[in-house]
Parts: sequence; structure tokens; C-alpha cells
Amino acid sequence: IANAASLLWRLHSDGIDVGTRWKDLAEIAATRMSDQSLVFADLHYLLTFCGAERHDLITTMLATMAEASLKTTTSHGQVMQQVGLTLGQAMAAIASKDWVSAIAFLQSREESIPLIGGSNAQRDLFARLLLYAALAAKNIPLAQTLLRQRLEKNPQSGWAWRRQAELLHSLNDDIGAAAAQKKPQAQTS
Repeated sequence: IANAASLLWRLHSDGIDVGTRWKDLAEIAATRMSDQSLVFADLHYLLTFCGAERHDLITTMLATMAEASLKTTTSHGQVMQQVGLTLGQAMAAIASKDWVSAIAFLQSREESIPLIGGSNAQRDLFARLLLYAALAAKNIPLAQTLLRQRLEKNPQSGWAWRRQAELLHSLNDDIGAAAAQKKPQAQTS
């Protein structure tokens, strides 16, 4: 579920129509919602509900996560309290198009994200969510900073160059946008 949800998000954020895949994946994730074994998994279940626009399941999952965050005698509860619940709230804010709240939630836990587990590549989802929210909120300074940092790390990132073109186009810099669009079109990162 985690890999599929992450892939669907990446496709969605690139403007690719994924058909009914969010709905199909959300149905599977709904059967796992009460697992409460890995914060990483819980967040990806929630992502499927956000992608499928299942606000009923988003609300239920957030309540489940809040309950788990109170069980601090377990590592799951501790990580949920420290970072997981806030990341879940950020995802729910994105699903509701509350960009300002999403940015605040994500930035407040940016340094703690490694606690949820997964690889650096898997956790990159949250960096992408932050940039997505910054662009949607038209928070130009934040979007510029995030893109500059991302492109310094990986100047071959087709995804980042497409976001850079998007940002420049929104600033009516069509020449810069066209130049960014011509940059390497790597399939990853």
C-alpha cells in the first residue's frame, strides 16, 4: 500500500490522471486502518484516503492516529505523538486544500520525519507534499527555497525542474519557465 500510494501521489502531483486507482487502493487501506503497528504505514493508509477524497475515512484515520498517540508506552505511540499525528494532520489539510495549515504542520515536524521509518527516498514524499502545498498556497519565498535546495541536491531532477517551470510561469516569467522545462527530465526524485 505504501509504495502504491506514494507512486500515485507522484503521478498526481505531475498532473497525471490515475483514474480510479486512489479509490481502489483506499478500499484496501481501509481494511488495514486499525493495524497501528507502523506510523509509516498509517500515514500511507491516510494518503490513500486523501487521494480518494474519502473525508469520512480521513476523519476516522486521524482519530485512530490521535488515539495511538496517547499510548506512549509503545514505540508506535511515541512516534505517533512526536511526528505521525502532525504529519497526518498536514495530509488532511492538503486534502481540504488548507495549504497554510499543511505548510505549518509539515514544517513543524520536518526534522523529526526520519522517526517514522522508511528510506530517505520513501520519506521524500513529505518534502514533495510541502513543496506542493507551498506552490498551491502561492507561498513564493518558501517554494523558491525548497526548489533551490532540491535542485542543489539533485540538478537532474525532472520533477523539480517541472515544479520550477510551474513556479516561474506563475510569476509570468515565461522565458525562465521554458528554460526550466528544457532541463533534464529525469524520471526519479
